[in-house]
Amino acid sequence: DYFLGMTYLKAGNTESAENHFTLHLTQHSGAQIRTRLLLAVTRAMNGNVDGAEKILNEILVNEPNNTSALNLKSELLLKKGKGKESAEIVQSLIEQGDDSAALYMRLGLSQLVAGESQGAQSALNKARSLNANAYQATTLLIFQAIQLKDYAGALGLAEEFIKQAPNLALPY
Repeated sequence: DYFLGMTYLKAGNTESAENHFTLHLTQHSGAQIRTRLLLAVTRAMNGNVDGAEKILNEILVNEPNNTSALNLKSELLLKKGKGKESAEIVQSLIEQGDDSAALYMRLGLSQLVAGESQGAQSALNKARSLNANAYQATTLLIFQAIQLKDYAGALGLAEEFIKQAPNLALPY
C-alpha cells in the first residue's frame, strides 16, 4: 500500500495516495514517520489542512525537532493565515542550522502575514543574499516597498530585478 500510495502521489492522484497511505498505517502499526508525513502532505494537498496539521502535531509530540514535520507545519500555518506561529517555527529551524534561502523566504512571508514588516524585510534580504535567484523575495520586497509608499525603493528593486532576470520581467 505504501508503494501504491507513492505511485499515485507521483501521478498526481492525491486522493488515492491518501487512501493507500492511510491503509498502510492501519495495517502496519508502529511509528512510520515517513508514511505519516506523506499522509499529512496528501491531506494538505486534498484540502484537509486541519487533518494534516493533526498528523504533524502527533509526530511532533514524539519527535519535537523533526525538521520535515516542522517545515510542513510552518507552511500549513502560513496557509491558514497564522503568520506569527509560522514565523516562530521557521525561526526555530534556522536556529537549528537550516540556513537556506527558501527558509528565509518563508520566514519573510510569514512575517509579512503577521504584519512584521521590518522582520520580513530583513528575512527577504537574507534570502536574496543566500540565493541571487530568489526572485520571489525580490518581488515581495517590491510589493512591501509600495505598500510602505517607498516608491523610490520599489523602483530601485524593480530595476535590479529586471537586470538580474530580464526574461522574468513582465512587459507592463
